[in-house]
Amino acid sequence: MRGIVRRPKCNVGQQIESLKTHGVTFDLYTEVDAQEFLTSRTYFFKLKAFENNFERDNGQYHGLDFAYLVDLSTIDCHLRTLLSYLCLNLEHALKVRFNQIIMENANEDESDSGREQA
Repeated sequence: MRGIVRRPKCNVGQQIESLKTHGVTFDLYTEVDAQEFLTSRTYFFKLKAFENNFERDNGQYHGLDFAYLVDLSTIDCHLRTLLSYLCLNLEHALKVRFNQIIMENANEDESDSGREQA
């Protein structure tokens, strides 16, 4: 296909090296812990997207530790969980209210009055 840039597959070690080449440090969060985090708690491209919240100079981040990306990922996870909970409860409340409105409407069944009963 035209316009699609294919990038080579990278293992977790290569992903960490990629982050390091862009200036991400591992002072507050060790590389070993980062490998575990990238293996079992999130994925590289999602975590890498959080980099966009930090300023760069010539393609290099200054003062960006992997721990900050982990914090943003954790906040994102909690926010997603909260929003999902709120949406499900809102949907349920709307359905209950809709049902109440239908039950309270005395004219609701009038449209069926002219039809033959089976």
